[in-house]
Amino acid sequence: MPKKTSLYDFHVKLKASIVDFGGFSLPVFYTSIQEEHQAVRNNIGIFDVSHMGNIIFNFRTKKEAVNFFNYLLPNDYSKIYPGKCIYSPMLNHKGTVIDDLIVMSLSDTLYHVIVNASNIEKDFIWIKEIVSGYKNIEIKNDSDNLSIIAVQGPNSALFLSKEFHFNIADLKSFNVIIENYKNSEIIISKTGYTGEDGCEIIVKNEKAMEMINEIFIKGNKYKIKPCGLGARDTLRLEAGLPLYGHELDADHYPLQSMISWSIKLNKDYGFIGKDELLKNQNSFKEILIGFEVPGKAIPRNKMNILDAGNNITGYVTSGSYSPTLQKNIGLAYLAKNRINDSELKIQIRNRIEKIKIIDVPFYKRSKK
Repeated sequence: MPKKTSLYDFHVKLKASIVDFGGFSLPVFYTSIQEEHQAVRNNIGIFDVSHMGNIIFNFRTKKEAVNFFNYLLPNDYSKIYPGKCIYSPMLNHKGTVIDDLIVMSLSDTLYHVIVNASNIEKDFIWIKEIVSGYKNIEIKNDSDNLSIIAVQGPNSALFLSKEFHFNIADLKSFNVIIENYKNSEIIISKTGYTGEDGCEIIVKNEKAMEMINEIFIKGNKYKIKPCGLGARDTLRLEAGLPLYGHELDADHYPLQSMISWSIKLNKDYGFIGKDELLKNQNSFKEILIGFEVPGKAIPRNKMNILDAGNNITGYVTSGSYSPTLQKNIGLAYLAKNRINDSELKIQIRNRIEKIKIIDVPFYKRSKK
């Protein structure tokens, strides 16, 4: 039986199409994926992302926190400070990906880490095992007590500033602040998963329904639109953002994907999986690429990529029609020796269509 988030009744009231996603009952759409997608690209959309995991860390000193995260994760946390968020994959001892996550520094000693819903228990067990080798680090899985409302789109900051008086006008990308809502502390971050400007609001479950109803009511004059998982997926795909279980998994090294920038092999810290990464950084045989299908067929996860002789040379990790670009796009793991092949194809059910390798991200918002 899938879990219900604290906002489940909100989705039912708006007659959303609800599915089981990673063990949670969540809306896939309310009206249509394309409508909701365009609302985020052009105005404001709101999402229930309360299925995401929340792991809280308390350290005695900032130095302890930096040392711990620099060992646990391959990105560099030596320059983290209160109000800063840093993304990283989390690797196993083989150097492949357990999960990808965001570390948010709320103070020198208090850190809030967001992990993927399907990996909450696995991640917490893994981290607890690592923590056991350190003294005086306190960790707590607070996922069941917190909700997350994502407010995304070019007009989202204006809306939240004007209607809720949150101090986010100057909040920069990958920054976080603590605010107050109805005498309850909330966390507002600006990390996003849509390629647009926007915020994520972490709020206690008991205040979540009140907050989303107020957002919805006050957002009426802004033509705010509730959005489901379908739009979240097309938005993140256009922005070239990975999804764990698709682009990232325990079968691939992060250096094979679009997040290789987050692997700091030269930082002054040894981290879990580093030795294996160094040993294998030039030996993997496939790499993640972006592509488009000039024809009308839509690529989907697990479809085969073929070479000129119709031999399988890769597979799709994510694919969709792009409402913004109005073409069919996808991400795929492709054999490295086929990266310059101009005759690549995709098998879409009983059809074979040509594909063209293109740069990722497919879409990048213009910054004013």
